[in-house]
Amino acid sequence: MNGETHWPWCFCNHANCYYMIDESRGSEALKKFFTESFKGVLMSDFWGPYRSVLLEESGERRCCLVHLLRELDHVDADQLPHKPPDRARERCAFVKTPRRLLRDGIRLRERKGFTPERFRSRIALIDTRLIALAENEYEDPDAKRLASVPARRAHATATNCSPSSTDRRRRGTTTSRSARSGPR
Repeated sequence: MNGETHWPWCFCNHANCYYMIDESRGSEALKKFFTESFKGVLMSDFWGPYRSVLLEESGERRCCLVHLLRELDHVDADQLPHKPPDRARERCAFVKTPRRLLRDGIRLRERKGFTPERFRSRIALIDTRLIALAENEYEDPDAKRLASVPARRAHATATNCSPSSTDRRRRGTTTSRSARSGPR
């Protein structure tokens, strides 16, 4: 804007969409939008400033599925050849596990007649696998970071990968995005 870099922010749910243009791409901009604690589900990418948003006790943070898959791609040895080759096997093994879990969660969620009550035992199996993933120890810093997601949040990601619009309305989901605007 007028020769200076600004960032457009977008916050939306099923009924509303709010745009904000700010000089900051950090938590300062988020504090302007989230002036009090947020209740509902805050879905975002892995951008660190989103952790500055205060959530009410019932609030939840979730990561966008596309961003989660992209993060897994970054851990993959083929994507980051500058990483130590002695950890290539660990990275490849790590990346396969969450991808399988996500795939299984998506397939389960897309099953005809899916309800958490009806598929409780399958959800429990996915939970067990997620807990094992989170409790495993990794040398690779990216694997450590992605595996450290609490099992409760990972369960929410896996079993709610493709929620219907009715589910989103009931939970009050808000999605947030920002993109660069201005000279490069």
